[in-house]
Amino acid sequence: MQSALVVDRTLQVDMNDTMRFTPDLLQVAAGETLKLVVHNSGKLPHEMVLGSEDALKAHAIEMKQSAGHSGGHDHASGNDLLALSVKPGETKEWVIKFDQAQTLQMACLIPGHFEAGMKGQVIVQDKPANEHDHSSHKH
Repeated sequence: MQSALVVDRTLQVDMNDTMRFTPDLLQVAAGETLKLVVHNSGKLPHEMVLGSEDALKAHAIEMKQSAGHSGGHDHASGNDLLALSVKPGETKEWVIKFDQAQTLQMACLIPGHFEAGMKGQVIVQDKPANEHDHSSHKH
């Protein structure tokens, strides 16, 4: 029997028809489990897809070609991508454990949405997400 994940933090993320995620940058500590409460405040369907830049590009191409695409690989299997579709006015909860330090891209890959700027990042750090390191940038 699998035990339920213990949620370390809950974050609200809004998706809307101005093609934006709010916030568009999530900072997480490696090993942390987040509950994302994802709300679509727009009138169009949106999705939140998390993955590497390469995995997102491959998925975006597949979504554009999906009508005539057969064979190939199943992009939904494995750990390449995580995706959540949210209908207009709907709110969904998504619990994700971030095991290792990495930078993931966040995108809506419904054709035209990513190109209009519907993207962001999830930065998973080795140290706690609430420690802010000033050594790598200037204010």
